[in-house]
Amino acid sequence: MATETIEINRQISRADWLEFFDTFTNDNRGRLLTIELLDQELGDQELIKAAPLWAIARDPTEKGDVVMIETGRETVSYAHTIDAPIDVWVGQDENGVVLVLKITDAKGNHILLKFQRE
Repeated sequence: MATETIEINRQISRADWLEFFDTFTNDNRGRLLTIELLDQELGDQELIKAAPLWAIARDPTEKGDVVMIETGRETVSYAHTIDAPIDVWVGQDENGVVLVLKITDAKGNHILLKFQRE
């Protein structure tokens, strides 16, 4: 079986993060994802696997400057907070379906949200 390569090639403007995450959450709630942390000090870690997306939310700089990723079905069962995010990139398949979100923090660490195909 060939491994599919997803090109992460569309950057989301910081000014659009709040609307992007709201729309993305509404369109993808319940979709299974894996969260991986690519940490420069601690190494690569898989934080959670095949969990349903509950929400991705943004608190702007004046409210703490974080992105929160939550998983769960009826309630939140896992949450990961990204402090001081600096960029958000999207990887899509040939049909425009988002398969990867990559969020980079101010320390240069990357958080990958890998979504299963529906």
